[in-house]
Amino acid sequence: LAIQVVEWLLDLEKSGIDSELFSLIEVGPGEGTLSRDLILAIAEIAPALISKIELILVEINVGMRRRQEKVVNNLAGINYRWSNIEDLILRPVTGVIIANEVLDAFPVERLVFSDNKVFRQGVSLNKINDEYFLGFVDLNPTPEIIKFLRDSSSLLKIEFPPKDISGRWVTEWHCDVPSWFRKISQVLINGSLLVVDYAMESKRYYNAKRKDGTLISYRNQEANSNVLKDAGLCDLTAH
Repeated sequence: LAIQVVEWLLDLEKSGIDSELFSLIEVGPGEGTLSRDLILAIAEIAPALISKIELILVEINVGMRRRQEKVVNNLAGINYRWSNIEDLILRPVTGVIIANEVLDAFPVERLVFSDNKVFRQGVSLNKINDEYFLGFVDLNPTPEIIKFLRDSSSLLKIEFPPKDISGRWVTEWHCDVPSWFRKISQVLINGSLLVVDYAMESKRYYNAKRKDGTLISYRNQEANSNVLKDAGLCDLTAH
């Protein structure tokens, strides 16, 4: 990855683009170890670049930012700071943006197809014997969901639901991805965006056999298909 980043940055440098510093931005940097390892590798591959790089970490979680500080504070000779997408849009930069396993953590709408109808899956709070439990509830689809289904059919030729389903069939719609790409495009004056994530071909994702979609929860390295269990204490992820 460092070899590719160096190539992109050197291309920017050779093109004569007027920029005092080239920005290396990581969105959702986790523990900060990827950014640290990238900087260390770039220092070996192209040491002259280090003084020209500003590392920018985009992190909305305060706890994770504290962890990142402990990791990147030990980097010598590198300019670094934290920012958010909104501030970067106001002061766009030249460089490289990396988003490693960020999109899979975005909110999704869950779509339920049953009896030739589509529903938006919601969550309800139910009281049973003086105890409260979370449960799923079927809601009417929003205009945005209807538009997504219409556009997917006409533009992408994706059939909702797929043929040969039996009973209820559930899938996800990553509703925030288009707006995220629009925002990210405003951050860069010149440069490259690299998104690394896991995905599927549409024919495998929207498949009759995949009747519960891909949404899953993780806690302590254990996966659970019951995404309402231990709500608020688990990571939710979807392809």
